[in-house]
Amino acid sequence: NRKTRALLQQNIVYEDASCVVINKPQGLSVQGGTGLTDYVDLYLDHLLEGQLESLRITHRLDKDTAGLLILAKTQESARYYTGAFQKRKITKTYHAVIVGRPDHHAGEIDLPIGKMRGIEREKVSSRAENVDEALTEYREVAYDRDRNITLVQLCPHTGRTHQLRVHMLEGLGCPILGDGKYGGREAHPFEEEITMHLAATSLEFTSETGAPVRLNLPIPDFFIRVGR
Repeated sequence: NRKTRALLQQNIVYEDASCVVINKPQGLSVQGGTGLTDYVDLYLDHLLEGQLESLRITHRLDKDTAGLLILAKTQESARYYTGAFQKRKITKTYHAVIVGRPDHHAGEIDLPIGKMRGIEREKVSSRAENVDEALTEYREVAYDRDRNITLVQLCPHTGRTHQLRVHMLEGLGCPILGDGKYGGREAHPFEEEITMHLAATSLEFTSETGAPVRLNLPIPDFFIRVGR
């Protein structure tokens, strides 16, 4: 798909000898799966001009999460960035719009989570039999009293699957706007159809080249405006 390739090239926000960072569009999967015909992984051979080897994925973002994604240029670089994520040497910040308002303006959600079994096996929850440590810092940015929605900044200190989605719902009691998988009807309080309001807006890390990197994206256009 030439259109997707052109969009990804246009969305390159940083590049050095070891990596490329793209702003992944909302609605595009990182890797293929059942029924998926378009995803980031398909374009890793031909994203850059004169590219000698395939770019490599170093971490994941959900299909409906937009934002910053690090792609490594070599196998060695991929090991470096994957290791940096595992050692928590890369700081990730997200923005989300949630339904309702947290009791506290800022705080930490320390709530272990794990994959569910049986009919809910596609989901993650704090009620799962086997759970792993999961820690998220949150801060309120703006609140819309009329619509009862809050723009929050989120900093996950662990990288569990669906961590932010579960922590908003089960930790704060405020599902992410548009996240029907976890929030059900409560995540869709308005008449219009809304996509999930979650984006990876900031990354801070030391490149494999040794350079300090700090990347910040504006709040995405698809977010409903909250107090701005």
